Amino acid sequence: MKLIVNEAGLVTLEQAYPLVYSFSDEKWDPGSNHIKMAEWLAEHKDHISTHMFIVEAELLADEHLEDPKYLQRTSDIGACEARIRARSALTNKWLREEKLDELIKKNEFPTKKYNYKDQPEGERLFIREIEDALFRYQESKEMILEVMRRLDDIKYKLDEDGYVIEDDNENLILETDPTVIEDNKEKILDQLLMPKVLTEYKRVYAMPEPFNHWDSRSFWHQFFFVENHKTKETIWDRGQGGGSGSRESNGRWAHTFAHLEKVFGITTPTWHLIYNPHNQFVFHAEYDSFKCLSYDLTGNYHWDYKKSDDLFKEFLVEPMHQFSFWESL
Repeated sequence: MKLIVNEAGLVTLEQAYPLVYSFSDEKWDPGSNHIKMAEWLAEHKDHISTHMFIVEAELLADEHLEDPKYLQRTSDIGACEARIRARSALTNKWLREEKLDELIKKNEFPTKKYNYKDQPEGERLFIREIEDALFRYQESKEMILEVMRRLDDIKYKLDEDGYVIEDDNENLILETDPTVIEDNKEKILDQLLMPKVLTEYKRVYAMPEPFNHWDSRSFWHQFFFVENHKTKETIWDRGQGGGSGSRESNGRWAHTFAHLEKVFGITTPTWHLIYNPHNQFVFHAEYDSFKCLSYDLTGNYHWDYKKSDDLFKEFLVEPMHQFSFWESL
C-alpha cells in the first residue's frame, strides 16, 4: 500500500492487493475481541502489514452547491400535510383482519377477480387488492375528517400560516369579512392538500476505493487495513460515527491496532487526510506509529473505559475540524 502526494498536496492511493473481508487460504477468524485480533496479527507478523487512515471531510464550498459534479440533488413528490396527519392519527388503529372481513361481507365485495377462469399463476390475489383499497379508504376518510376539522377555523382570524389567533384572554377572534373567510378556506386547503416536494442532497465523494464509501452523517472516518503478503490480499474495515455497526468497528479495530503496538511493539503507520471544500483528497499529516481520533472508541465496542483511556493515551490526535453530527454535507 503506497500513498502518493503530488506537488499540490492531492492524494492518490496505490494498493498492492485486492480488498477482501477475509483471507482466502489462511484462517482469519479471531472473533470480535481486540486482544485476540492483535494476537493473531502478531503471530503472523512475518507476512502481515497494518495501515491506518484518518479522513476528515470539510464542508462543501458554497460555490459548488449548484454543481452536480460536487452535489447531487434528487427530488421526489411527498405526501401532503393532510395525508401525513391522517397516517399519524391512524398509528396502531389500522383495520385489523376481522374488520376487513366484516367490511368485505357488508359491502358484498367479490373476493375473486374472475368467475370464468382460474387466477393466473403469479397474479396477486384479488382479495389482497380489496384489502389495500380498504386501507386507502380508511386513510382518505381520516384525511377528510382532518380537513373538516381545520375548515372549522375559517370563521376565525388566522395568522399567515393559517392558524387561529387568540386575544389577550385566549379567546378566538371571529372573522366577519366574507372575503377574508373565503381566503382563510383557500389558505387552509392549500396548507393541507398542497403536495410536498422532498429533495435529497448527496455530496459527491470522489475518493479512491474504499474511502468513497462515505456516510455523510459523520465528518470523520477511519479506515483500517491489514495486508497479507502471503495470500496477496488486504482486509479492510471502516469506522465512523453515523451508524452503530461502524462505531463498533471503529472501537474494535482501534483497540486492536493500539494493543498490537503497545503490547507486541508492532507499529501501524498512519496517514491523516482531508476531503476539502472543493472535493479534493489532500494530505494533512503522516505518523510512523498508530494514531486515531478520540471519537467512538468505546460505547458500541464494549470494553473497560479506564483500560481504554490508558491504552489510547499516547495514540490520540486532534481533528482538524469540529462539526456537529449532521454538518458534514
